[in-house]
Amino acid sequence: MAAPLRNLHVPPAPKERRGDTRQALRGLATLSQAGVERCEAALSDVSPYGCCVAITGEWLRPGHFVTITLPGMRPLSAIVRWAHSGAAGLELLQRLACDEPEWVALID
Repeated sequence: MAAPLRNLHVPPAPKERRGDTRQALRGLATLSQAGVERCEAALSDVSPYGCCVAITGEWLRPGHFVTITLPGMRPLSAIVRWAHSGAAGLELLQRLACDEPEWVALID
């Protein structure tokens, strides 16, 4: 049986190489890939350019395109930049806009 998401450990990010500050916040989102895989994801380390997610499966692979959605918000497209032990770093294909209050609230 899969472990509950709240029990998943998201490993710390490697040495900071990003130009934008990320917030070590947590939330839940829906993650999907090409309409085939779909699951709940624990969201953390959010910036206007990406985030870290933890899922109970191992299907995320670097280079895969995924869609991440917060409840009631439009889906955002991203590419998996790294994946390890059920955690992954996602780079958004389009920077978050200021008119996406639920996402921006995770950053501010």
